[in-house]
Amino acid sequence: MPTTTVASCICTLTLSLAVLAGTAAAQSSGVVRISAAQYKAAPLLALDSIASWCRDPEAPGCDVRRFSHAQLLPDGGIVASDARPPVKRFDKAGRYLHDVTRLGSGPGELRNVIAMRYAGGDSVWLYANFEMRLVQSALSGTGGTSETVMPPLTVHDMGFLGTQPVAWSMGRVKKAGNRATGALYSMPRDTTKRRALFTFELPSLHEEGSGEFIRMPPPLSPMTQFATGASGNAAYADGRRYEISVVPPNAARWQLVADVSPRRVTRAERDSVIAVVKDRAKRLQRDPMLKNAMTAAEEGLRNLPAFHGALTSLALLRDGTLLVRTMPAANVRRVRWDAYTTRGALIGQLELLLQENILDGDQSQLLIGRIDDAGVPSVTLYRLRAPKPNEIR
Repeated sequence: MPTTTVASCICTLTLSLAVLAGTAAAQSSGVVRISAAQYKAAPLLALDSIASWCRDPEAPGCDVRRFSHAQLLPDGGIVASDARPPVKRFDKAGRYLHDVTRLGSGPGELRNVIAMRYAGGDSVWLYANFEMRLVQSALSGTGGTSETVMPPLTVHDMGFLGTQPVAWSMGRVKKAGNRATGALYSMPRDTTKRRALFTFELPSLHEEGSGEFIRMPPPLSPMTQFATGASGNAAYADGRRYEISVVPPNAARWQLVADVSPRRVTRAERDSVIAVVKDRAKRLQRDPMLKNAMTAAEEGLRNLPAFHGALTSLALLRDGTLLVRTMPAANVRRVRWDAYTTRGALIGQLELLLQENILDGDQSQLLIGRIDDAGVPSVTLYRLRAPKPNEIR
């Protein structure tokens, strides 16, 4: 099998308990702290490719723009889609089997997919925010059930907590980017039964008096990050500093704080953003639906931040392992992802391409989507292990 060397990732049996003990952090008052030395010394691992899908863009079922969602199935296959249906099923050999759902507005049909979760057996849960529809589809492609499920108006993000649809909602503020109290809400069909699972405080994009319009912060600004896991855990961060709050199921919330310095925004990054925003504003100024958004973006050019945020994405694997995507250095092709146990021990770091995203997995394997330099999307399943001496870069 082909081998890709990466900066480490998730704990396997080949990683000794002594290594884990050396990277664990002291926890006090619900706070796990990772020192700069611990962070720098995170061990390296390798990824071995064990299965792949759609390496050939002409293969049946591979006519997608990007694999935004994918879930591993017990038979070794996957169910996957981009942001638009159909949702497709593939076997473990990479062969397309059939569509699980279709593109449309009829029973069991969807116009987009914002969240996906394999529910066990023959079921996969999907949520479409265009039509506010929750769909439970049969992997056999023989249909399913659907119902309308409305999120709060001030929703920031959506997902599945286990197999329960949930929405991250924020309060309104006087100026976008100010902090407000938010909550992770359940989303039952009957909105009168909606309840807050827990509350938190983060920067909000919902301004007072703006209705449902979201005024985005200036380009290059740190963004809030959210993640929900199949095991019922959740995580969130404001993106500015390396500080992440983790909410386990039936356990106390704890915070992860790593000593990581933010990276300064470069002159080239500022110039590039200014050029892109001005070009889009010029081309889209006649579209009334986008005029307000582009005006806000142009106004934001006067307040570009001097520093990037410390992190750019969160992911929770099936076993509760937390993965944190950091801010990449300027002019690089790869980005560091950090892996932590459910108790906050720093296991290691992955070094993935900028075009790769983590779709599913656990402590022994990762399902990763990517778009290559030719624009071809694919999905690869990797096994995780310690590298051989000649593989360490």
